[in-house]
Parts: sequence; C-alpha cells; structure tokens
Amino acid sequence: MKKSTTYRQTFRRHRLLLSVPIVIAVLIAGALSVMSPKSYLSTASLWVDNPATTDSSLGNLNPAMTPPSTQEQNVATELLATQGFDLKVGHASALGSYLAAHRGGGIPILSSGGGSLDSQIIAALQPPAVITSVPGPQVLQISFTGPTPAVAQSTLQTIITELQKDSATFSQQHSQGAIQYYSGQVNTATQALLALRNQADAYRSQHPTAPASDPNLAAFQAAESSAGSQIAQAQAGLSAAKAALQGGSIGSEVGVIDNATLPTGPTSGKKKQVEGILGGLVAGLLISFLGTIALTRRESDPWEDELADAAGPGGAAHPGTMPAYAQGYRDQPYGFGAPGDGPGHSNGNDAAEVTGRGGRPHSNSAPSPPATTRRMAGTHHDGPSGLDAPIISEFRT
Repeated sequence: MKKSTTYRQTFRRHRLLLSVPIVIAVLIAGALSVMSPKSYLSTASLWVDNPATTDSSLGNLNPAMTPPSTQEQNVATELLATQGFDLKVGHASALGSYLAAHRGGGIPILSSGGGSLDSQIIAALQPPAVITSVPGPQVLQISFTGPTPAVAQSTLQTIITELQKDSATFSQQHSQGAIQYYSGQVNTATQALLALRNQADAYRSQHPTAPASDPNLAAFQAAESSAGSQIAQAQAGLSAAKAALQGGSIGSEVGVIDNATLPTGPTSGKKKQVEGILGGLVAGLLISFLGTIALTRRESDPWEDELADAAGPGGAAHPGTMPAYAQGYRDQPYGFGAPGDGPGHSNGNDAAEVTGRGGRPHSNSAPSPPATTRRMAGTHHDGPSGLDAPIISEFRT
C-alpha cells in the first residue's frame, strides 16, 4: 500500500532548519520592541455648554438634542483634519522644533520616515496620536501621544488653545455674515415699503374722491402691512446677530477643566515588549508550519512501497527482490504456466487454466496478487545464453 510522510516525521528530519525561522522572528521582534522609541501620553478635559444667548444644556433630557460635548468633538475632529490647523499647532508648540531637530521620525507610531517638516507635523497630529472622547454631555477629553513628556504636554495645550480660538473666530465670522444678511433684508424691505407708500400717495392724488373702501387703496394698505412685517422680522434677526457678535461667540462655550498633563512615564513598557515578542513567535511558528508543509512528501513512490513490502517488517529491500505473491510468475512472464514449466511455456489451459470456471483462480495457477495493479521487477531467461535480463511486469486483477 502507499505510504505517506507525516508532518511530525518531516519536522524531526528537518528540526534544525524549521526551528531557525522561529528563533530569528523572536529575536527580531524582541530587538524592535526594545529599541523602539518611547512615547508619552498627555490628556486634558474641557467643559462644553451652549452659548450664553441660549439656555444651558444642564438638565436637558431631550434625546433629540445633540450634547454640546459631541458638537465640540466634531469641531475638533474637523479642524484636526485640515492642514492649516495642524500647521498652526505644530509651529506654535514644541512639536515643530522637536521634529525639526529629529528629521525623519521621532514619534514611533506616526513617524513618516522623512519628507518636509510640514508633512511630518501633519502626520504627527493624526489618529491615533490625537484621540477625543466624550465621557458626558458637557465633558470633552482630548489626549495626545508625543515623543517626550514636554512635547506631549505642549502640543496638547496648543491644540486646546487653537480649538478655542478657531471656534470663536468662526462663530464671529458667522455672526458677521448674519449681520450683513439681515441688514440687506432690512434695507430691501424698507425700500419696498417706501415704494408702496409713494404709489399709494400718487393714487390718492389722482383720485382725491376715492372712498376708503376703494379696492386699490385696500391693496396698497395690505402691501404696506406685509412690508412692515418683513422689516420687523429682519430687524429682529439683525439685533440677534449683533448681540451674538458682541457676546463674542454663538457657538459652544468651551472652558478648561483639566489642563494638559505632564506625563510621568512612557506608555510603551514591558507590556508592549511582551506583545512584540509574542507577535514574533506567532510569525515564526507560521513560517515554520508552512515550511513543514512544503517539505513533507505527501506520498512515496509506489515502486518504493513494493520494495518495502518485499523486504518485510524491519528489513531492507534489495535489488531483484519481488513480493511473495509474484514469485510464481518469475519464470513465465509471457505465459500462464505453473511454476517450473520454464520460460514462455503454458500448461495448456492458458487463460482458462488461470481463471478456471466462473472466473475464479485455478488451483494450479500461481497465487493471485491483491485486486490492484502492481509493478514488479523480475528476471527471465533470454535465449540459450541463459543470461538473466531484468524485466518489469504488470499484473492486474
């Protein structure tokens, strides 16, 4: 029967070769974990509430209203995604000077490996270096991971300062735009009202005897009333915009609860080193397993199996050795005679002698091999010289 080499046998045979990837992967992962630069985490907490021109968000249980902290978190995320905001933070904090002195890296989890200073600043202020979270409706937490404690604290504090400035600036720009809009509405409605009044006066001068119930006069009065209402609405909007501009902001009120902390220790310690080594071990085991699969001979050659069967348990096969079931065919490769009839002879019954009645083997025939196709090596006498020549015969049942 066919034999196959197991994975265990392959690993035992190539134990040293298949162990090398595991050792190398663990050593590389451990070296990278130990030699990687350290990082430091600074955090800060902000208090966010509705603007002073509206009601406070404290005690607001309406789930349809977006909490102020979530609104400000969205603002911070949007600003950090812009190059202008990132460059202002980088150049105003210690981050820019640090990256300028350590070109090509400095922050292990975000190092871009080179490029201009501005590109490194932008890369250093992207997630996961900057993380925002919302513990509650009014509290917003921001954290920054930097290469040194001083850089981490300075950068985070600058992020908060620029966030407050930009929130106020954009709110003021919105207020100024609202003032311009409502001022235009007031002017347009006022001009329309003056035009209607002039038309009404001209009609009265042309029709001095027109009664008060005159339909044209009634239409003028209705138009004047509508224009007056538009002026009143525009005036209200203009007053609100001016009040918001004077108040400094129509956006969320942002105050600092906890300033940016100064990290006392690195975030990457022994735990990170252990994780790196375990990752290298897993990678090495995977490479070794794939190598075992590649080196394993799934099936041996059938002719080698025949030799192994002929050798018997624990014995080694020798050239010219045949399986036991084929010994009867040694001297009659061309016929079906019984053993000892000589080469090429038949006992007279040919196939009938072999198969017998009903397709069963005859008692005088050679032992039949198993019901499989077998290839075997034997010898036959070729001519009067009596020299044995090797042959390969194939038996099928």
